[in-house]
Amino acid sequence: MTTARYQSRNPATMPEGLEIDTEDNSGATRQVVVVRNPKDGTLLGVDGSGATQPISATSLPLPTGAATSALQTSLNALLAGTGGLKFVDEAGALYGVKHVNNKPRVSSTPYLYDIAEGNVSNHTSWEKIGFTPTMTTTESPVWSKAGAYAYPAAGGIQMAVASSSATVDLAGGAGAQQVTIDYIEDTTFLEKSETVTLNATTGTTRVNTVASNIFRVNAFRVTRAGANGKPTGNISLTNTDGTVTYSYITATYTRARNSYYCVPAGKTLYIVQANLGFGHATNQTHYCRLYIRANQNKGVKVENIFYPLAEIISHGGTIPIGLEVPIKIVEKVDVFVGGISTVSGIATSILRGWLE
Repeated sequence: MTTARYQSRNPATMPEGLEIDTEDNSGATRQVVVVRNPKDGTLLGVDGSGATQPISATSLPLPTGAATSALQTSLNALLAGTGGLKFVDEAGALYGVKHVNNKPRVSSTPYLYDIAEGNVSNHTSWEKIGFTPTMTTTESPVWSKAGAYAYPAAGGIQMAVASSSATVDLAGGAGAQQVTIDYIEDTTFLEKSETVTLNATTGTTRVNTVASNIFRVNAFRVTRAGANGKPTGNISLTNTDGTVTYSYITATYTRARNSYYCVPAGKTLYIVQANLGFGHATNQTHYCRLYIRANQNKGVKVENIFYPLAEIISHGGTIPIGLEVPIKIVEKVDVFVGGISTVSGIATSILRGWLE
């Protein structure tokens, strides 16, 4: 504390820390130090000995929430019951920091790894594979049946499953026995799933789905097979008449290569990586233009208009697209990969990301 020396007959009115030359009633001069409460300025004492005036913190009023030994004891008791120092999440619950050999995991594990491991609540990893054997000079979507693609009618429809193999892809055969359809139902846009067992006698006989409101097909896979472990014929998901195909598993493969996807209600899709490829059987210089498209404009779903979200040109081979800023697709929006080439060839697509 800095002191200043001056004369006064009334030290009680002087500021704190001033060393005062004053006179007592007999006229004698003495030195005193004035000490005041730092909070409200009230006089705590006047020391006439010239020595430092002690101040007790216990006698001073403390601001609300100030650290005290009592509070420290309570905190220690709380931490002892939770395994040590922790963070507090949005709901007020305590949580720790993951580590590997005492090294914080948050500094070494990417966010997407935690999503894949199931460590991020309400987040699931997502991927979509597409392939077409007939990418041509006419714009074409990437799906294994090839050619134009038609969505089911509004209101949804009942579908049917059949194989092109009559004797192997059967309910108890050596090929495909069961398939599972992940679909979006109309009006609610909720994602549902149904498993269909192929006909027990003839694989080419269509087996209808129980669901009659299938509006979009998000996945179509073989989920049970005989000794071959895969279908012998092509597995088609069609309308009940078998005249329109909505998904298609190529013979000897176990899932449909269909780039079409509809984001379920209440979900948001983030695409973080894409691999788009093209190949052709000619030595001439040709190329294919491939793109990811969705009926969404500036984060809002639109009807019947599909906008490009990413695009590449391939002269032959696969081109990876790393999306540092993920593509965000909102609920109920349809997304697919399409393209057009200068010569007939094949095309493939892989999209990866997460749903939340």
